[in-house]
Amino acid sequence: MGIKNFFQSLKCKTLSCKGIFQSRVFNIAMWTVAGFFLILLLVQIGIIIGFKKAQFSYKWGDNYHQNFAGPKRGFLPEYDSRDFMDAHGTSGRVIKTDGNFIIINGRDNVEKIIKLNADTIIQLFKNPMPINQLMPGMEIVVIGEPNDLGQIEAKFVRVLPPPPAPAPNFYQPNHKR
Repeated sequence: MGIKNFFQSLKCKTLSCKGIFQSRVFNIAMWTVAGFFLILLLVQIGIIIGFKKAQFSYKWGDNYHQNFAGPKRGFLPEYDSRDFMDAHGTSGRVIKTDGNFIIINGRDNVEKIIKLNADTIIQLFKNPMPINQLMPGMEIVVIGEPNDLGQIEAKFVRVLPPPPAPAPNFYQPNHKR
């Protein structure tokens, strides 16, 4: 009988409990709280993404000397750019292939190591291409995930077709009529 009396004592005197949940003030308060939590969630997602990009750039600099046999200090003294490198993908010209690793010269003129595995999809146009057909000089676009060694673990590699030949120059300044 004590529990029943407890719940009866909780009964609202001015509004029924059902009425409180249906009131306009309650709905506004709930939507405000929900919006606040949504904003917090979006900010947290942004922080996580920024952290991943910063971590990739940091790890890349720490492991440069291991990846490219660079300076013993392990970082580039002339590297003053505050921009983050592309951690989840890049594009550029293949410099070297070594088993499941590709070294490319990226569009920012920085060498990047691409790690390939059995699940990596490599395509030229719509056709799949085996890893051993990737050659130095080819232009590629890579999509993947960064690892702790400053490498990009490729999920997808698109081999770009060679650029078209330049158009002939019909303008001849020394041409006499």
